[in-house]
Amino acid sequence: MLAPSLVLSTLYGSGHESSGGGLSRYAILAPDGAQDHFAAMTTRVYARGSAEGAPPCAQQDPEEAGVDFWTERVRRYGHTGWCDPVIYDFEQRARLYTVARRLATYAGQKDVALDFGTGTGDFARLLACHYRRVVAFDPCVEVVDLARRKHAGVANIEFRQAPSVAQLDLADEGLDLILSVTVLDHILDDSELDETLARLARKLKPGGRLLALEYAVNADESAALALRKGNAYQRFSPLGEWRERLGRHGLSVERLTSFHDPYHNPAPSWERYRKSLVRRAAHRLGWRAVEGLCAQLLILSLRDLEWAGERPSLLKLMDCRKGAGA
Repeated sequence: MLAPSLVLSTLYGSGHESSGGGLSRYAILAPDGAQDHFAAMTTRVYARGSAEGAPPCAQQDPEEAGVDFWTERVRRYGHTGWCDPVIYDFEQRARLYTVARRLATYAGQKDVALDFGTGTGDFARLLACHYRRVVAFDPCVEVVDLARRKHAGVANIEFRQAPSVAQLDLADEGLDLILSVTVLDHILDDSELDETLARLARKLKPGGRLLALEYAVNADESAALALRKGNAYQRFSPLGEWRERLGRHGLSVERLTSFHDPYHNPAPSWERYRKSLVRRAAHRLGWRAVEGLCAQLLILSLRDLEWAGERPSLLKLMDCRKGAGA
């Protein structure tokens, strides 16, 4: 377990192969701040990315949004996130940074955590800095195989592949934390989502937490609500629906913050990163490590990725706790 003033997180680039197949590793350290528990980062990035301005996959309606879709995504891009490398390199760091800061505020027992929909394992590696044991689950065989290879040196992560979380051998009331990063939002069937939440809630200890970064639309966002119509990829559920559905399974939202989205609610740090002449020049030259460094420096210095209050956003960080009687 790391000291509370220092969290070591490993951040990875998008996994595009360079023309020479070369893989570079860079260690980038930032000084510990008085209120910042995310003080050291190691970045592994590939040397060259795809053309800037590729269409964002999050806005597409794939023909099949199941296991085959995610398998194809990881084959093509080396990860399961945004297919535009400019967005991905910023967003993955931004989300890891935000989750790391939230994890550092938790007190109490930190025994077992579940990374629900682990993808290529970056968040499982982050959880492994805080919890004695991490179970990293994903339904896609190739995704889990890649995650195992990528994080082979982390002894306290158990990567599990199964058709659904129902097939995982997890004891009831055995988990201290469940993390979902834009995973629950992809369960489009209402009954399947309820079954999943009920099962996850049973696995949490009384007082255990579900930390979910998910798309949760504010009621007054008519443009965002329109995204739900005919969408074969994401739910875009209203925030009130999330609260009601979680509460039905004994999970109360104790803390809620809004999170930046590069298209609908961009943070100033993202705008500066996107427009940075240094970053743009590095992209043209294929210097992905320099692009990553630009992202990290802006994220660490501006700390503007989440906010409370009335400013709307599509993405919400929902910090939920299981009640004692649930």
